[in-house]
Amino acid sequence: MLLQELLRDRHLRRYSCVVVDEVHERSVDVDLLLGFLKNILTGDLSGRGGIPLKVVIMSATADIEKLEEYFTIPETLPTPAITNGNGARRKTNGVKPTGLIKEWIATTSPPPGAIVDGDDDEEHPTTESRRSSTSSTYSSWSGLSDTIKGSSSSAAASPAGSTPSTPSEPSSKPALDIFDLKGTNNTIIYRISGRQHPVSTLYVPSALPDLLEASFRTIFHIHTTEPMPGDILVFLSGQDEIESLLARVVAQAEQLVKSFPRLECTPLFGQLSIEKQQLAFARPLVKNARKCILATNIAETSITVPGVRYVVDTGKAKVKEYRPHLGLQSLLAKPISQSSAIQRRGRAGREAPGKVWRLYTEEQYNALSSVERPEIIRADVVEAVLKMKARGIDDIFGFPLLSPPPRDAMMKALTHLHTIGALSSTGQLNETGRTMAQFPLSPNYARVLVAASRASPTCLLSAIDAIAVLSGDDIFIQPTSEEARLAAEDARKDLLRREGDILTQLTTMQRYVREESGARKKWCGIRGVNARHMETGMNVRRQLRSASVSAKLISSDEIAEVDDRAEGEYIPLSEEAGEELLKCFMTAFVGRTAVLGADGAYRTVRGRHVVVVHPSSVMFGRKREAVMFLEHVFTNKNYAKKCSGVQADWIVEAMAGEGGEE
Repeated sequence: MLLQELLRDRHLRRYSCVVVDEVHERSVDVDLLLGFLKNILTGDLSGRGGIPLKVVIMSATADIEKLEEYFTIPETLPTPAITNGNGARRKTNGVKPTGLIKEWIATTSPPPGAIVDGDDDEEHPTTESRRSSTSSTYSSWSGLSDTIKGSSSSAAASPAGSTPSTPSEPSSKPALDIFDLKGTNNTIIYRISGRQHPVSTLYVPSALPDLLEASFRTIFHIHTTEPMPGDILVFLSGQDEIESLLARVVAQAEQLVKSFPRLECTPLFGQLSIEKQQLAFARPLVKNARKCILATNIAETSITVPGVRYVVDTGKAKVKEYRPHLGLQSLLAKPISQSSAIQRRGRAGREAPGKVWRLYTEEQYNALSSVERPEIIRADVVEAVLKMKARGIDDIFGFPLLSPPPRDAMMKALTHLHTIGALSSTGQLNETGRTMAQFPLSPNYARVLVAASRASPTCLLSAIDAIAVLSGDDIFIQPTSEEARLAAEDARKDLLRREGDILTQLTTMQRYVREESGARKKWCGIRGVNARHMETGMNVRRQLRSASVSAKLISSDEIAEVDDRAEGEYIPLSEEAGEELLKCFMTAFVGRTAVLGADGAYRTVRGRHVVVVHPSSVMFGRKREAVMFLEHVFTNKNYAKKCSGVQADWIVEAMAGEGGEE
């Protein structure tokens, strides 16, 4: 929202203070916002009527020193300063240090203009590796080794039979270690102690060849040896791993003797239905039972699962990375950072003392990067570049990003924006680009809306309905067996369109809209549609309709007229109207098309790379002359996702129209 506000007012004149929370997550939008805020803080204040902007940045695990350096104002700007006990200097933006400190202590809350370091786990990547380690006995249940290295922040939480590492002494320093000294920085750092119970950390002595097997054995080691209450949270890299381990754990749990506490295992990942996700937060069905939650990193920071005292950390997570030279996105399991490991560890100490089993060695932990690579370094930056251009940044390479992306990624983004008609040949934002920038969408989807608006009001509203669900998480719950897949196809037969995924998801949204609000959840359940994602799609639909009116692509009267005509029995989009809509998508996605070869393989029009239609697509197993795909992802194969069948001459026609107006 604040980035949209910057589109209207790059000086943020309506605001005196901006708070940026969870800055450690380092999303593309957060990094962009930091850059715009830095420009305001270090720029000419005349645009704000001489009134300075105050910025508060909050984080649990961010690199505070890097942020402090980033926001430093040059020494040529004289202001009083304060510093903390380690000698790092802090400026106060003209506020008297003594008065500031008194107010700060009295309110126990950070003043405007502060970087707030909320240390959830009282553990930093730079300090944990220096802790002493000892050996502790590990049950033979693990099948990993007879001993595991253990380190603990509390003697009370040390594993049985081990010598606990020396706990850290409580700090004798006051809550605020600040002195009235001169300096050149304009930042104040305020550290808030977290409310965290002690957590013992256990490592394996040597690298493991099979993390799923190790997870399975560790789960039952915990269940058979650790006291209750205390649920288990296992961090795995993705849905496939979760479903594979879930089946094994459930089968093994059924073999436990009746007198032994029951083990209830539930999954937790983004594509689950609301009902199944809620099972992870519910208490066990019987009294004498322990829960085991198998989760992706969704449970790392986004949510807190109650009752967890034991964490199993595989040290892996699926990471999306854009490869500009190939024009595709990879989604592969990679080692997490120390910061993520600390967050996972902290899940065990939210309610009581706990333990974490790290299924990697202490040496492997020490070798991990201290923090995650920022998203802007590994993502497609075309949306970021459009946002910068639309907010008056002509020299995108000179924009003060905290972590500048590779130059070739920026050049690729500029080229793509010109190709889809958003930039002139000189790199200036044109009328089409300015219109696209008004939508909270990727440039490709925004370009589709512009093209559809030039076709007809009906085409634009159909494009909005389709993009509302295509731009979010998958609306279809993916079956886990062939039998389930066939059942899902039968339940969705009134939704599926042979033309492909765009028209199928459009049909799904249009039929969903026609259902009474109280009946929509049941409607989704029958068809294996994710109700939560559909509700999100409805919110996006409303937002895009409003933005289209603001951008003057359509009027409110035209929307009402189209909606009135759609009343009554649902009539599927005609073949001609479907073709018109697909051609609008082609204006933005012509670079993601592939033609069927004589060998039966699809090869991309640009680059001649072999792609495989993803199993989740309506087009899976079908052969068409050519396909257009909205997502290009490499996992174990080079997959084309969200596919639609197209004609080869459409591709030629779209390529001939590439390039932006001047």
